Amino acid sequence: MSAQILDGKALAQHFEEEMRRRVDALKAKADGRTPILATLLVGADPASATYVKMKGNACRRVGMDSRAIELPEDTTTEQLLAQIEELNNNPDVHGILLQHPVPEQIDERRCFDAISLEKDVDGVTCLGFGRMAMGEPAYGCATPKGIMRILEHYQIPLEGKHAVVVGRSAILGKPMALMLLGANATVTICHSRTQNLPELVKQADIVVGAVGRPEFIKADWIKDGAVVVDAGFHPEKCGDIELAPLADRVAAYTPVPGGVGPMTINTLIFQTLEAGEKAFGVYSRSRILTLAVMPAASVSDSGTARSSICTGIRWASRTHSKVGATSARPWSPPATALALPMPRAMPATRPSSGRSTPSKRTRAGSPTRIRCTWVSRKYASTQNESPSTRVSTGSPARA
Repeated sequence: MSAQILDGKALAQHFEEEMRRRVDALKAKADGRTPILATLLVGADPASATYVKMKGNACRRVGMDSRAIELPEDTTTEQLLAQIEELNNNPDVHGILLQHPVPEQIDERRCFDAISLEKDVDGVTCLGFGRMAMGEPAYGCATPKGIMRILEHYQIPLEGKHAVVVGRSAILGKPMALMLLGANATVTICHSRTQNLPELVKQADIVVGAVGRPEFIKADWIKDGAVVVDAGFHPEKCGDIELAPLADRVAAYTPVPGGVGPMTINTLIFQTLEAGEKAFGVYSRSRILTLAVMPAASVSDSGTARSSICTGIRWASRTHSKVGATSARPWSPPATALALPMPRAMPATRPSSGRSTPSKRTRAGSPTRIRCTWVSRKYASTQNESPSTRVSTGSPARA
């Protein structure tokens, strides 16, 4: 068995193209203004300086701006808090990133929690974590949220699966476990005091390495056919999991480098863009699209109307028709869509009420306009809500 590579680098590049278009649209509506990410770097740690530079470059690649603020090594907690408060009150700043770690004399948690919720695009505040845990709107921690975006894109099944997260840090292991739980996985959290760790890992359908030790999780701990996510990166150019022996045994894995890392930065930029859209008043919670479909029998029949969200395009799997098209002419996704998710089944029930959508049979071969209203996956994943889809034929008033 050859494992599928969950290529975070290629996926991040794809999402950057999408974000570039959104930034251009935002600028057109906001008199040329663009979202700004402010980064705070305390001290002169070379690795931290590199990470901050990479995040600034990512902002510029999508047409956004970044503001790098560097503070000396001897900065006090009060001085850093004053700087954060200044950024909180600056309407031109839409996201704030305090680069971890900070010098030991600084109360890092106090400074993280000083970041206002609407600008907490790295998902590091206790308030944001608590809201996420309770299913309320909040930006997710960038690394675990990036992992969830990878799993969603590659359509890795999570519901009912046993996920083992090795690591319990406040900005990776714990939020990762809660996000997987929110996706209806059964989650086990392991850590440095866990007994019989290899036996627990062997039970996992999905393994997430977030322990911070080079190749701490051994290949022979992982069962055949599992999905392996390695969130670590070390100077030895390896992660937290011994990946090399797994390429022929597991179903899928994230490479190191090129897996989780690029999507962490991408998610930070993605959430800053959404914060900017909300600040400028152009962020839309729901979207209305129209599909022109050639139904075989009933829109509620399994397989008749399959759909996927891909750069604002949805298509039906049996009779491909471009969204918004005036005819039901067969349409195939462009070559650039090959890396996108395969179509998913369109639900025949309303998730919000559980009532079945009445079956709407039409004459075979005749085009039917189907009005679809859904909470976009981007919004739902950011706001910790479940994407919903309402399908109706004829009048859009009922679904």
